[in-house]
Amino acid sequence: MDFPMTVLISGYDSPEGPAFDRDGNLYFVNWESSSIVKLTPDGVAAEFFNTGGIPAGLAFHRDGSLYVADEGKDIHGVLRISGGEATVVVNTYQGTPLNGANDLVFDPDGVLYFSDPWGSSGENPIGGFYRYFPDGPLEQIDRDLAFPNGVALAPDGSAVYLAETYRNRILRYPIAPDGTVGQRADFAFLPEGGSGPDGMAFDEAGNLYVAYYGGGSVTIFGPGGDLVDEIRVPGANVTNVAFGGDDLRTLIITDSKRLRSTPPGWRRQVCGCLGDAFPKTDCQVRTVLSRISLLANSCQHVILQSTGSPASRGSVNEPCPPRRPGSSGPLPHLARSGTGRQRRQLLHSSRRALRPGR
Repeated sequence: MDFPMTVLISGYDSPEGPAFDRDGNLYFVNWESSSIVKLTPDGVAAEFFNTGGIPAGLAFHRDGSLYVADEGKDIHGVLRISGGEATVVVNTYQGTPLNGANDLVFDPDGVLYFSDPWGSSGENPIGGFYRYFPDGPLEQIDRDLAFPNGVALAPDGSAVYLAETYRNRILRYPIAPDGTVGQRADFAFLPEGGSGPDGMAFDEAGNLYVAYYGGGSVTIFGPGGDLVDEIRVPGANVTNVAFGGDDLRTLIITDSKRLRSTPPGWRRQVCGCLGDAFPKTDCQVRTVLSRISLLANSCQHVILQSTGSPASRGSVNEPCPPRRPGSSGPLPHLARSGTGRQRRQLLHSSRRALRPGR
């Protein structure tokens, strides 16, 4: 089925990891240039930070700081950005470097769940799944995974969900009242035809929206794991989704291919509480989704309407952003090296073939 869809911004070669802060600013990564971009509600986009690695996923802590899953050469885990500075939160497990973190989400208590897929595949299932507690301990939830990817928490906190890209499935891990994480179970399998699931987000009713990389859609599963609908996306390589915008009623979709608008025709009740970026009191049925916007890939910078009004915000053509933007620069201790560039090229080629996700 076709749904209303407009291009929000383009001109980036590898947009992923959308997340909103308390003020309604949209942040996303452009991993090819190691960049985190901030897009304001009035349509101004600029580099917010450059990690020097391969940033893949973003999540805001309740204190307002931004946490980044990075799978670069020097960074294997999670960064925290606050006050214009970045610190490494976690980079090893039991003394061994992590593979390379990919996606992350906070629960209401500030516990961070993240996937750790780098180097894993169907033939080499070495991916891990972790949670990091505010007081420091890092717990391994699961291992031997074939590219663990998107992470999402159920609205009621009863389970955490993980996309395992190379096995084309969504895994569900129950969370007991005492916080114990139970054994995984298959929650859903995506239809044949794409590479596998990528980023994910829940609506308030418990429907799970899954970016289907290679499948050209956002696949929607009901609370029981049944496929209830899909949002067809013009580009095939859909990478992630997030709810936000005015009254939390806009679904943001990132795609590494050029996008265009699609006809109107769909409305759904949603709640877009993203990690701890919004107070828990905002997690309620408040409005209906009336528009779907996308982050697109093309060699121009286009800002189209993002309020649903008849008039567009404007359109500005300009060259693609530089590969190594310098507004904030890479972290001094995480500067690029030849090996880092080779790692980035390997990641890029793997995503062009049978891409295992971010």
